[in-house]
Amino acid sequence: MFIAGLDFTSNPGHTKKNKIIIAEIINENVIIKEFLVFSDFKALTNFFSESGPLFCGCDFPFNFPVDYQNELSISNFTNMKKFIKKFDKNEFKTLLRKIQNQRKTGNKYTYRLTDKENSAGSPVNVINPPIGLMLFEGLKMFASIDCSVYPFEKVDTNKINFFEVYPKSFLKNNNFLNQYKNENKNIEYQFYNRKKYTIAIKKFIEEKLQLRILIPNKIEQELYIDFRGDVLDAFICLTITLNIYKKKLHKCPLKKIYKKEGFIFNGLEN
Repeated sequence: MFIAGLDFTSNPGHTKKNKIIIAEIINENVIIKEFLVFSDFKALTNFFSESGPLFCGCDFPFNFPVDYQNELSISNFTNMKKFIKKFDKNEFKTLLRKIQNQRKTGNKYTYRLTDKENSAGSPVNVINPPIGLMLFEGLKMFASIDCSVYPFEKVDTNKINFFEVYPKSFLKNNNFLNQYKNENKNIEYQFYNRKKYTIAIKKFIEEKLQLRILIPNKIEQELYIDFRGDVLDAFICLTITLNIYKKKLHKCPLKKIYKKEGFIFNGLEN
């Protein structure tokens, strides 16, 4: 089985890109096979359209909170994907801002239960940070390829399967609290933090998941030198997805609210 971690941005371009790390599990070995960079959504979507069976962890929200679903008359995830197709990015942003402008302060940006549990941002916020735009672009991608999106659709090992994961929660839960990224410049102590975290994550995979991990030196160096931290975030997404696959967490029962709103994996689930 192939496992992937995707560090996602809603605005890929010259500096910020979508980055994915792909591994293959053979017996008890995790072999990192590829590190890929995508400058636009068309190339990323084409990649997934042409991929074989895959478990992929992504660091963006998959759905609205229930109150927004109700307000927009969205009854299920299939309808959500159809709903998204009606808008371009600016129209979608305008729609959410219109709803928020009609609401009282404190109730504009609501949260899913899984967001609250992981101290994650609101998936309807389209500014600072624009998490809602990540949701928009992600759903556009899901709607255009043959895939299964957990927990709304049944996991199918013959398809691409997407899971929502959260690197920040994984780091916090493992007491990795030192800064390791900067959007604008390389900072020396953060380089050592990225190296330290990479070593610790490899140890997590070997000790907690009982898997041997093999990373080509060229890709491991990318984990250290990417001062924005995107490559390391993709590696963390992959690690959380390994945990899902190894422990068969996608087969565990979930509360109805998660099946309606979505569920964030943080790598500590049993």
